[in-house]
Amino acid sequence: MADSSRIYVNNLSSKTTVDQLQGRLAKKGIAVDAIKINKQTGVAICEFSTPEIAANAAKELNGERIHGKTLSISKRTEIVANVVTEIGLQ
Repeated sequence: MADSSRIYVNNLSSKTTVDQLQGRLAKKGIAVDAIKINKQTGVAICEFSTPEIAANAAKELNGERIHGKTLSISKRTEIVANVVTEIGLQ
């Protein structure tokens, strides 16, 4: 799966399940191919069939609240940039 077809959902509650994320997307008419949640970090990786669907999902999920937490969306390039900044490799 190309990185452009993948989004990272940040700030998830440890209570949030794959079914809840899929349901939230389904209510908005968005089909997701796969979701993997890391409950320790509060991050989910969502994969979609096309970059366009991924972009639409990012737009729809960004700012949504689940279990009292506001979601933020990022792409891999943003995550890599943040890590580079944090470890001082700019």
